[in-house]
Amino acid sequence: MTMLRKRKKVDVNLIPFINVIFLLLIFFMVAGRVEPLDVLDVDVPLSESKDSLSKESVTIFINREGKVVVNRDFVEMDTLPTVMKTLFMQDHKYVVVKVDANSSVGHLIDIMDVLREAGGEEVVIETQSIIE
Repeated sequence: MTMLRKRKKVDVNLIPFINVIFLLLIFFMVAGRVEPLDVLDVDVPLSESKDSLSKESVTIFINREGKVVVNRDFVEMDTLPTVMKTLFMQDHKYVVVKVDANSSVGHLIDIMDVLREAGGEEVVIETQSIIE
């Protein structure tokens, strides 16, 4: 007489594993970077003081090659005056300029001239505080 052993049926429960995965996903979503990334990689110059502009503003990025981005859209220098006039007509009169520290000063001067002619009321050049 041979005895047959009954095998126990092993049931793999995946519910705890799924719960852990979702908890990790939620943790990294909350702990991750909340602020939006800049369109261009801009290394802003250092400054001893840093004030923030609390009003709704237009952000202009200028990288070291002289490429210009206005509110996440690439803009050519010849179309910049019309783009800025359109934005200023929509009550966006305040401008934050993020210019690369290694960029040519000529690029910044050209942008400032365009902003002045287009009707910008307040222009702020963003810098990184030395004391952080």
